Amino acid sequence: MIAAIEELNFGVQKRAKKALVDGAEAYEKVLKAKTPEYVAGPNADNVHAADDVTHSSVSQTTGDLSVDVGYGPKSANYIRFPNWGTTKQDPQHFMEAAQEEATTPVLEAFLKNLKVGE
Repeated sequence: MIAAIEELNFGVQKRAKKALVDGAEAYEKVLKAKTPEYVAGPNADNVHAADDVTHSSVSQTTGDLSVDVGYGPKSANYIRFPNWGTTKQDPQHFMEAAQEEATTPVLEAFLKNLKVGE
């Protein structure tokens, strides 16, 4: 009986991890599409923030499974300026728009992986 419960738990954990990775990939895709690119002027050929969007592997540090999605070290320092604005630049709020737009695809990825009986 205990072996059957442990096997069931392993299957649920495996599906939960797959759901998190699929959800992270769905959000990453939307965030890349929403991130503005600097296309003219000096340094336009450098790495764009959209090219630096990544997601981590599944972690379980506090007992809950999680995946981090965001900008890598090449753009994490400056991406807040176009998103939230500066004294000379209006905010674009593309991160918030990406979160809103990605809600449905992320939930669909979760449901696809966590449906019972499939």
